Amino acid sequence: MSSTTPSSTLPDWVGNVDLNQMDTLHQFYYLIRSNFSELEITTYVSLAYIFVLYGILSLPWFLIKKFKPSFLYKYKLQLKEEERLTDWNCVFQLVLNHLLLLPLLYTGYPVLKWVGVSYDMNIPPWWDMVGRSLIFLVIEDAYFYWIHRWLHTEWAYKHIHKMHHEYQTPIGYCSSYASCTEFVLLGVGSFIGPFLFGIPHIIGWWVWMTIRQIEAIDTHTGFYFPWCMSNLIPFYSGPLHHDFHHKTYNGNYASTFTWWDYLCGTDKNYREWLQKQKKKAQE
Repeated sequence: MSSTTPSSTLPDWVGNVDLNQMDTLHQFYYLIRSNFSELEITTYVSLAYIFVLYGILSLPWFLIKKFKPSFLYKYKLQLKEEERLTDWNCVFQLVLNHLLLLPLLYTGYPVLKWVGVSYDMNIPPWWDMVGRSLIFLVIEDAYFYWIHRWLHTEWAYKHIHKMHHEYQTPIGYCSSYASCTEFVLLGVGSFIGPFLFGIPHIIGWWVWMTIRQIEAIDTHTGFYFPWCMSNLIPFYSGPLHHDFHHKTYNGNYASTFTWWDYLCGTDKNYREWLQKQKKKAQE
């Protein structure tokens, strides 16, 4: 559509964007916005994006597990088999869980509208969307810690959380392998940050989902590489922190950061184990 077209014939969502001088992101979003309503973008388009994103991020770990390249496997934290169930059982549960996002997104649509989410062509700068996502991570982490800690009580573990721990040795694609109840319960945490602090654009919602998904898969890789983010950011949990949780079934309940476990003393066994590993390395 040419920018010379009278503004009265342009949809309201075009705003003041020059359609002849759009970058790749604006062209991609224009294609989506031209073919889907706001509700469809929030629900079906977002769900399709999450499916594709999860697949792309999980594929490398599936290939690593299948071919076991020695130059990477030397960094594996646990050398035992990665699962107690077949991978197809995992895939089925992952598909089922992600389909459950659809009613969550339908429910979340009026919330996103209420907090001021825009669907026009005026996409915020990257620093704004990434910055908000980092704030959302802090909020989601607090919610996740206390819900996850509750999930390790006797009743909740038996009836809700036990499925996730069928992977005692985690691998990237099992991050969302959980019972439907747990998946929905923990998924609510992703809406709290946007609800409290707002999110200016639906693209910002997708950026937030991308960062959260990268973090969730990263902590479940089961590999501790020298370039792990936890070696650069000491309060980031990372694979080593969460792998210990899967190995021992207890402690290290946080999703992203280590401070809740430290403040509440639920990483005591983990810190003692780290000290023992350091002593062994020095011998």
